[in-house]
Amino acid sequence: TGIDTIQGRAGGGSSESQSSSSSSSGASKVVQLTADNFQKEVLDNPLVSAVAFTAPWCGHCKRLLPDWEEAAKRLDGEGAFLGWVDATAEQQLAAMYQVQGYPTIKLFPGGAGKTYMDAKEYQGGRSAAEIVQAVLAEVDRSGAPKPIPELTSQQVLKENCAGHNHICVIAALPHILDSGAETRKAYQETFAKVSKTFRGSAFSFLWFEGTSQPELEQ
Repeated sequence: TGIDTIQGRAGGGSSESQSSSSSSSGASKVVQLTADNFQKEVLDNPLVSAVAFTAPWCGHCKRLLPDWEEAAKRLDGEGAFLGWVDATAEQQLAAMYQVQGYPTIKLFPGGAGKTYMDAKEYQGGRSAAEIVQAVLAEVDRSGAPKPIPELTSQQVLKENCAGHNHICVIAALPHILDSGAETRKAYQETFAKVSKTFRGSAFSFLWFEGTSQPELEQ
């Protein structure tokens, strides 16, 4: 892929050895895009996305890649994803999006049924933190932020809290028969506001209804 090629050239080794090294540190969350899958993965996808148009020989692209990979991991499950295009191999796609230099980054809003005219030029910073901040701002503007999952089973706990260097915050809310629907809603809105300030970080948030999950509470 285009990413493997850039990794190989940046590291001075083969793309195969670099890919193997990358795989050992965790699967990439960056979506490799081509003319064949761009419509499905970006335009018809309701998620917000940022797409980097790159070239294998581009030094700025090589410097961008580690931050792009890190930002993609932080954005996973947050209503957005990052894509990567080898513009030298996808010249028609690059021409459609008026790519003049490398890397060129385009930001796509949330919602399905987008067209090339919906793409905006990304002018923000290129550190992982800056990319995450900019993409999450677009999620707030046009996307659908991820709701806080309810902890109903061990599987939900595993899906949201597994992994090293990961902090899981779990809120126990009063039973709805004790608090009432309006108070429950207010609790959830407050918890959602708190969790929003930690998006794109090592924190995950869950909630459960008190006394409804005695096995999990133990």
